[in-house]
Parts: sequence; C-alpha cells; structure tokens
Amino acid sequence: MPTGNHPRPSLIRQSDGTVRESTVLGDPGHLALPIDDRVVCAVGVSRFDPFLRLEFWEDAPDSAPGSHYTLAIGGPLRIVTATQEWSIDPRVGPDAAYLLLVTKKVARAFASDDGGLEVEFSDGDRLVVPPFEYEPWHLEGEDGSLFVSDAGGGLSVWDANET
Repeated sequence: MPTGNHPRPSLIRQSDGTVRESTVLGDPGHLALPIDDRVVCAVGVSRFDPFLRLEFWEDAPDSAPGSHYTLAIGGPLRIVTATQEWSIDPRVGPDAAYLLLVTKKVARAFASDDGGLEVEFSDGDRLVVPPFEYEPWHLEGEDGSLFVSDAGGGLSVWDANET
C-alpha cells in the first residue's frame, strides 16, 4: 500500500535480509533513496516508456552491497557537470549524454514530496528529474521496494515485499 505524499520514514529490506529506515535529508520533504554508494552499471534506452533505465547491480565492483535497483526515467531530465548541462527529453530519442552516467557512483539520491528526483554523484555531477504531468521516474528494488513520482507531482512509496 503506498504511504501517500509524505513517506517518512520508510522501511527498506536489503537483499541480505536486514531492514533499515530510509532517512529524511536536510529539509523536510526530501526522502533519501537507497542507492547511495551504488554504481551505475548499465544504461538502457528504449523507444517506449520508460525511455531510460539506469541499473544498479547488487554485485558491482566498488558498489555498496544490497538489492539490485533500477531507476526508470520517462520524463524530461537534466545532466549537470562542472562544465556543461544537458536538458534532455528522453521521449524524443536517445542522447549520447546518457553514456556519461555509466560507472558513476552515487553520493546521495533523494526524492522530494513534489515528485522531483536529484541524484548527486561522487564526482559532483548531478542527474535531476523535475516533477512532470506524467510519472517521470520510478526506482524499483529487487527486494520489492518501489518509489514512484506521481503524475502531476507527489511521491508514493511501497516498502520492500509490500508490492
């Protein structure tokens, strides 16, 4: 059952069986996502929604242990580096900028109550997905956890093995 627009705190069951609470970052309205210290292992592009998928495999070298996660993006996004910024609508077609994300390590990732997503990588680069009229992104864990940016804004969270 989704916890609604204010999912604090949420329990996340790791693949090793341990359970932890997700934590609220900084200001209220930001929910930490369970992909900190995880490495982007693969980027998949599709002609159909979701148009972009980032895979965080459980056994990736230099990655934190835990469940396999897939971040699926179907709405507009921005990739921001120290020298350049790309504004991309993945519905239009693939973009070479997606390749910049492969092998990046997540420093922190959080979702906001309005459905926005921000992933900050260890090198300072960022992936930003703003709220959108459709569901612009969702993060799905192999453990059954699910974080969904709701259509038109908002955030819904299902705990591990609750889906």
